[in-house]
Amino acid sequence: MRIAVISDLHGNMDAVSGMMGSIEDADRIICLGDVVGIGPDPAEVLETVLDDERISWVLG
Repeated sequence: MRIAVISDLHGNMDAVSGMMGSIEDADRIICLGDVVGIGPDPAEVLETVLDDERISWVLG
């Protein structure tokens, strides 16, 4: 099983697109947070990560 860990996406869809392409074969993805906040595409980034059923969220 391949597990990827992501964080600090900061609403940057260009970066998220590249990152998701590099982990497309991951079985699980753990998101540590900082998904939106300062970047230009917060809604698109949030929709992308919420729609991916492989992602689990670390709360806190």
